[in-house]
Amino acid sequence: MLRTLTAAVPVPVNAGSFFAGGPTVAMPAEAGVRRVSVGTAPAGAAYTAALRAAEAFLESGDLDATAGSVSPLELDGAMRRPAAG
Repeated sequence: MLRTLTAAVPVPVNAGSFFAGGPTVAMPAEAGVRRVSVGTAPAGAAYTAALRAAEAFLESGDLDATAGSVSPLELDGAMRRPAAG
């Protein structure tokens, strides 16, 4: 269906992939899609990690669940990187 749409219209086509197990970025790209939106999936993953860490803290009283977290400096650097493509 996406391939038919992208072939039929003269403008770039956007598509969404909003859930785990959904299409990879390569799948709609192969059909001619120019931009893939992931919606709120990254925020959902962050909220889930925050919730799990809070639950672990309340249960154990320590912050071991946050081991391996990115530093503020690393996160800032990632946000400043130019987008790929």
